[in-house]
Amino acid sequence: DNRLATLSLRQHEVLTLARQNLTNEQIAQNMGVSVLTVKKHRRNILKALGLCGKRGFRQAIHLLEATKTPEMEVRYYFY
Repeated sequence: DNRLATLSLRQHEVLTLARQNLTNEQIAQNMGVSVLTVKKHRRNILKALGLCGKRGFRQAIHLLEATKTPEMEVRYYFY
C-alpha cells in the first residue's frame, strides 16, 4: 500500500514497535522520546492513512505486515 510511503521513518518505527505488542511507554523508552510524542506519532499515522481509533491502528499494523520488506528493516539501523 503506497499510503505507507507517506509515513516518516519515526512513524514507521512506531508501527514496527507497536506490531511487537509494545505499550506506548515501552515504545517511548525504546525510541528515546516521551509517551506524548509516541501518541502524536500514532495520531499522525492514522491521519496519513485515513484511519481512526484503535481499530484503525490495528489496520495500519496489518498494512505494514502485508507490505513489509527487508529493506524497510535495514533503514532503521541508519536512522
